[in-house]
Amino acid sequence: MQMISVNFSGTYLEEISNLEGIRAFGAIDVNADKIAVMLLNIDASGPHTCMLRLNSSPIEAGECRVNIPAGLAIDLPQKIGSQTSIVLIFNLHGKLVKTVPYAKDNGAPEKVNYP
Repeated sequence: MQMISVNFSGTYLEEISNLEGIRAFGAIDVNADKIAVMLLNIDASGPHTCMLRLNSSPIEAGECRVNIPAGLAIDLPQKIGSQTSIVLIFNLHGKLVKTVPYAKDNGAPEKVNYP
């Protein structure tokens, strides 16, 4: 809950995912210059590598495809482990500025900031 309350604000963005075991949601906050995306792998059988796209244009290839309709033509391949959640924070230009991974067996989430 802390990951969500600290990182999400603004307007909710509904995801489109092609895998039942991968859930996602996003939010865009123009006042805070950020797009927040949470990927959740609820599949206990293993990791997935997802292509995350920050618009609603179809993704043609890949095992896992996730769209968040933030209006940017940005693609990011993202590996997500089994029973893991990842929060990805982008600026409004689509630059990834922070990730916060949280795995079932790893304790509290640790954030990674990018220059």
